[in-house]
Amino acid sequence: MKMTGGIKPEFLAAVKALGKVQGHVGWLESAEYPDGRKVADNARTHEYGAPAQGIPPRPFMRTAIADHQNNWIDATAKAVKEVLAGKTDAVTAMGKVAMIVEGDVKQAIVNVTSPALNPATIKARARKLASGEVTETLNKPLVESALMLKSLTSEASKK
Repeated sequence: MKMTGGIKPEFLAAVKALGKVQGHVGWLESAEYPDGRKVADNARTHEYGAPAQGIPPRPFMRTAIADHQNNWIDATAKAVKEVLAGKTDAVTAMGKVAMIVEGDVKQAIVNVTSPALNPATIKARARKLASGEVTETLNKPLVESALMLKSLTSEASKK
């Protein structure tokens, strides 16, 4: 095996591959509610709130980051080691990390319980339930239809 400055070519190739990979967690452009609203826009609204619409912030993304970023760093370090050891490729390794992040963000959405929904929102959900529209829960924030939760996805790809 040819060595370059004491570094194996396979190691150099793995390092180069790692620099060309990125992971994403979020909502695809195609993720929409039946009325055509983008799920990503709705998620952003709930993350930061919309005071003019009477929607308080219910942070889940920032909460997931604060609660899990050290675990994500550890998972990334493990993934890098696996790539450098030739056990997996960079895209697969980053995909594993992105899936961990996705799971943690989904759990953060599930964990949101406050601020409580406005009584008018609960009444509107009750009407939707009575009319046969899909409603997961009457009083749980962020999970009226569960579309935001179910359509959150992750991927890894070359830059």
